[in-house]
Amino acid sequence: MNYMTLHLPYLNFIVCEFLKDRYNRVKNNNLYFFRDNVGNEVDLILDYGHHLYSTEIKSSATFNYDFLKGLNHYKNIVQEKKLKAIFNLRW
Repeated sequence: MNYMTLHLPYLNFIVCEFLKDRYNRVKNNNLYFFRDNVGNEVDLILDYGHHLYSTEIKSSATFNYDFLKGLNHYKNIVQEKKLKAIFNLRW
């Protein structure tokens, strides 16, 4: 299986869980993503009014610092200090 076949269902599940949590707490959905014209992306941006939480979602057998490339690029653009990464490390 290729990367996208495995990644997209996992990404969708995590985003749905965040969305479900927001709705259960009677909050607006305020979930966004970022992608620029050269392929830098952030999987999920959570808007809590006074803070944006940028989140990268990955599933991999090993950690790779390239996973953080999109977060670091986005951080430099918006001067955001709160970054999160969600990893599912498969054995």
